[in-house]
Amino acid sequence: MLINEFADKSAIPVAAVKKLSKTASHRYKAYTIQKRRGGHRLIHHPSRPLKMLQRWIVRKVLSPLPVHGCAMGYRKNLSIADNAQMHVKNSYLMRMDFKDFFHTIVIEDGRKFLGNQGLEGEDLQFVLSAIFRFGKLTIGAPSSPSFSNAACYQLDAILSHKSGGLGITYTRYADDLYFSAPEKGFLMPFEKVVQKTVADLSMPSSLEINHDKTSHMSKKGVRKVTGVVLTNQGKLSIGRIRKRQISAMIHQFSGLDEFEKEKIVGWLGFANSIEPDFVSKMRAKYSSDAIEEILQFRRVDTEFGLLDQI
Repeated sequence: MLINEFADKSAIPVAAVKKLSKTASHRYKAYTIQKRRGGHRLIHHPSRPLKMLQRWIVRKVLSPLPVHGCAMGYRKNLSIADNAQMHVKNSYLMRMDFKDFFHTIVIEDGRKFLGNQGLEGEDLQFVLSAIFRFGKLTIGAPSSPSFSNAACYQLDAILSHKSGGLGITYTRYADDLYFSAPEKGFLMPFEKVVQKTVADLSMPSSLEINHDKTSHMSKKGVRKVTGVVLTNQGKLSIGRIRKRQISAMIHQFSGLDEFEKEKIVGWLGFANSIEPDFVSKMRAKYSSDAIEEILQFRRVDTEFGLLDQI
């Protein structure tokens, strides 16, 4: 039984493990983070013991489950650059996304999906109680990305088959769906195909397209895939606006607060993974010593930093 196996691995008594799973929904701390496009996102951070259990479930139960090749998010050795690279040669791009992606994947989906994978009885209830918060996946639990990727296999397989037959490239990064085509006229009608596919889907059963966020892009404007700019020369870029922001923040680094300093460290790492030539230019402009000083900065987060060390 999974309960006994986890108890042995963690040296936590079986009775305590059972209680941890049964009361899991009450073992989260809520906080908000700012979204890139404005507004705030609610995060539910599991307690240390619950996070340890969820990570064990990921390794033991969820990681072995098949994930479709079109799913690019939350996968080892894949990044947003890999996702963008899939579309860089195509001139036309469509982005769609889901409303409240994690929250619309519910415990009934989990019961059906994991049951089909051979999990049953007390083991099934143990896993469901541990990874669903009040019956829904939640942003913040380490198990949510793994389960969502596995549960969306049917969605990815159908959309991959339908798009591939029309010469359209499809990838999914969490709740963001990207479709690209080399010629005009393919993506607009395919939008309805996606909508019908999602509406008819049996697993997960409650996904819903956020129509307000559907966008069509071409070489006449800026094409972005998971925040990465696709240039008209068939390359990846962080974009001119972000380059100006990074350069200005490097120049002002000593006067920035800790939050801003941490932000520029992240941006430089992002730039280096997408467009390393730009970072080389920054080294030439401000000196390698100045860039290295920035990259060595780490903000000490006494509250959530410790939680992330589990």
